[in-house]
Amino acid sequence: MCGVIPGDIDDLTHREVRFHIGKIRSRKLGGGDEMSNLDILCSTCYQGTKELMKERMSAGRGIARPRM
Repeated sequence: MCGVIPGDIDDLTHREVRFHIGKIRSRKLGGGDEMSNLDILCSTCYQGTKELMKERMSAGRGIARPRM
């Protein structure tokens, strides 16, 4: 999503980029483990998505999307 590739150095952490498999729609909102609901995100995007989800859930809003 942000354009980093394996081997890049993350601008925020200054470490080699790591990738995570994240859910587009969380289990709490009815999402499952189907391939169509999975997305590959760098550590920074993954963490941002988790934080955004917390904010939206506490505010009663919809699903989170990673930074673009």
